[in-house]
Amino acid sequence: HPTLTQTGFELAFTKGHTVFKNIEMLLKGAEINLPDGYFMTDKDGHRRSNMRIQWWREPQGTYRDMAMVSTNDRENIPAIAIEPNVFKAFEVPCPTFIGHYWLTDDQSVAPMNERVLCLDYSAVKGGPLVAYRFNLVDTTLEDQHFIVLHQ
Repeated sequence: HPTLTQTGFELAFTKGHTVFKNIEMLLKGAEINLPDGYFMTDKDGHRRSNMRIQWWREPQGTYRDMAMVSTNDRENIPAIAIEPNVFKAFEVPCPTFIGHYWLTDDQSVAPMNERVLCLDYSAVKGGPLVAYRFNLVDTTLEDQHFIVLHQ
């Protein structure tokens, strides 16, 4: 089975290296830079010049529309048009489950689209604990397969 070599491990912690960038994206999701001169403040109060995106959707609307942030943080994202060439949506050929997005109670428990589903609704901060009953024959994700346990 593949393992991370000593060199690979070092590169995984070398900011700017492709290995570092790929691991960051895998663990935290795809991000894009905000337009020059624009910033947002994240949930921890840090000023950022980039934002996490809804990588499963083709770019459309505004930066605010494409941001993958809580409803409360959405107002901190500029509502200016996003150019179609800023990023290209990732192809998602099969049901894909994600986390680490800290969705909140005001965001409906539903698939992001027919093949992408987030299970992270901030249970550790009082949100619901969410699961999904998946059948191996399913090719799309359905609302009725969610299991939501409120704490």
